[in-house]
Amino acid sequence: MNNFWTRIITGIFMIAAVILLINQGQIGITILAIIIGLGSHYEWLKLKGKLSKSNLAISIFYFLIILFFKQINDSDLQNLFRSMSILIIVVLGANYTKRENKIFNFDLILNHIYISVPLLLFTLTPYTKNIYNHYNAMLPIMLMVLVWSSDSWAYVSGKLFGKHKLAPSISPGKTWEGLIGGTILTGLTGYFFVKYLLEPGGGFIGTDGAHNFTLIKGLILGIAISIFGTMGDLFESSLKRKADVKDSGNILPGHGGMLDRFDAFLFAAVVFTIVSRIP
Repeated sequence: MNNFWTRIITGIFMIAAVILLINQGQIGITILAIIIGLGSHYEWLKLKGKLSKSNLAISIFYFLIILFFKQINDSDLQNLFRSMSILIIVVLGANYTKRENKIFNFDLILNHIYISVPLLLFTLTPYTKNIYNHYNAMLPIMLMVLVWSSDSWAYVSGKLFGKHKLAPSISPGKTWEGLIGGTILTGLTGYFFVKYLLEPGGGFIGTDGAHNFTLIKGLILGIAISIFGTMGDLFESSLKRKADVKDSGNILPGHGGMLDRFDAFLFAAVVFTIVSRIP
């Protein structure tokens, strides 16, 4: 089987698995976050040249603490960040190493900012401001659709119109035309997602309206996710450049590693969670 079909089959499996888990409620989305997190932490340490049994154990241990450091249905960001500030102090202290004679290992802290916190926020995406006890699976699905759309639209736009390189030293295949086209089309994707999939009784399936999304917010989210998702992609590409590797791993046949597939998603999850709570 050539790489093209391997990539297609793996992609279909991933999409089906993601949607299935998200539709299982809070437990399902938490399991999805754990799966992404375990692979991502392993690959992060490997890319940074810090992979060891002890470092991996520390990273996974504190990732799980961060992920569960909230009440199961609490999406109050103010209380969450207050608790997170306390937790960060604990993590800083726990990463003290006498051998290196410094208060903390920066790479073991940065991986929680880059991976753990976005995944924690991802588990909050089914809830919106002032609607904390209603799990709406369409919201994290919308996040995923926008991330996937951004990647696809940027690729198509770049192939059709791409002439000016966006960041040739980091990702030679990306162009400004791809970014602009992808951003505009992803914005429209967000607009129509809200119109046909989120509005009460709307177009195709509709929902019960337990959210605070408007058409304009859908448009803004699409634009923001395309921009920040591209930043996430470039950030991960820079890590691979420094490590002199093509892929962050090989856990996903045809797609590389977990970070290769979810690099844009990590940045986008933060943007989605924050913007979705704007009145």
